[in-house]
Amino acid sequence: MLSGDEKTTIMMASLGMEDMNIPELKINQATGGDYAKENLNAKLGQMYVSTTGDVHDKINVQVLMVQKNQTFWGRDDITDEPPICSSLDGIMSVDGQICKECQHYRARPSLDKDERRKECQAGYVVLALDENQMPLVIRLMGISADSGRDLNAMLYFNKGLRNNRGSFYFQITTLKKKTASGEAWMFKFLLVKDKFPSEEQISDYLKVARDLKVGSIAKPEETLELPHEETKSIDPPGINIDTHSKPAQTIDQTLEDSLKDLDIDIPF
Repeated sequence: MLSGDEKTTIMMASLGMEDMNIPELKINQATGGDYAKENLNAKLGQMYVSTTGDVHDKINVQVLMVQKNQTFWGRDDITDEPPICSSLDGIMSVDGQICKECQHYRARPSLDKDERRKECQAGYVVLALDENQMPLVIRLMGISADSGRDLNAMLYFNKGLRNNRGSFYFQITTLKKKTASGEAWMFKFLLVKDKFPSEEQISDYLKVARDLKVGSIAKPEETLELPHEETKSIDPPGINIDTHSKPAQTIDQTLEDSLKDLDIDIPF
């Protein structure tokens, strides 16, 4: 006779990541979000997790990856309706159209708000783990897109992060902005400098990254890393960072091309 735990293990063994919805971290905005307002009693500007209903003012995460995307709303009004077209990688739409060949494509949106809402805009999807090793999706679109560019810059230029993303926490908060449509809140990522994941959390981080097929994970003993030159970095307390492991992938590009791929504004 199998125990309850054994039955659960057998049942879960038949499931893959395609059978799971990864929880999404959202902001309770003034427009939409009726579920958060009515059922979770979330205040404006607070974050909430789509599946668990947890409400947060701030939350610490380990960043697994940042994926660029494109979204075309094609309308001026702000509603809960889905976009007209979107791309999961910023290269090809879900309908099979090459993004850069589309008349609505914009690498950077117009400054004019009325025109901007009619364009296909770049954004980012962040995949992260909270302190309980729960995967979270954070969509950085609209006014939050700049937070994605800030995060890209930190991941690229900070040597410790570049070599060992899983050894650091980012604290996610929200920041209020005044827009033509009223008040809105954007995500904000801050590098935590006085608290670090444990060795067990780093190990779990690598396992989840492999399960989710994050591209830069190759072998269990390797650290999650971006392409980089061999560098030295400062180890967080109690964490042994390997700065000499072979990069999981390399790209033969100039610095300028690399920065363009990361959407980082650097005047050359």
